Amino acid sequence: MALLVQASSAMHTAPSNTNASRKLRLLVGEKNPALRSFLASVFTAESYDVVGVATGIDLLDAVAVSLHPEFGSGAFALVISETSLLREAELQSLNRLADWTGLPPFIFIASPGDKAVRAKLETFETVAVLEQPLDIANLRDCVNTFLRHP
Repeated sequence: MALLVQASSAMHTAPSNTNASRKLRLLVGEKNPALRSFLASVFTAESYDVVGVATGIDLLDAVAVSLHPEFGSGAFALVISETSLLREAELQSLNRLADWTGLPPFIFIASPGDKAVRAKLETFETVAVLEQPLDIANLRDCVNTFLRHP
């Protein structure tokens, strides 16, 4: 079951894709290597440039580096992450980055009834919080609707 949550801050406008050669970038945070690979293949087939990470530290690092004007490899249009990757230290660090221009919006994948973690996600621009077990078609629809119909 999916629970769509509107961002508490100003609504995000997806980056323009006027340059057809430049793909929108997605960051996928997933512990399970098979699911991470599957999600990467699903979104690559949808014409996105996908970066996959397995830990909260790697997710935080990828987001931070993407925001750096000299070292960044390009901003992420969207981050998809399971909430279990984000421990207290990662959440605090992401909260510090929340004020930076360009912090991407998130789609979170949460365990059913994980209300404590959901409360901590309110500081982020959250497109959706989806519950496990993950419905891939629903996730794909959420991503495409958000990024292609701003």
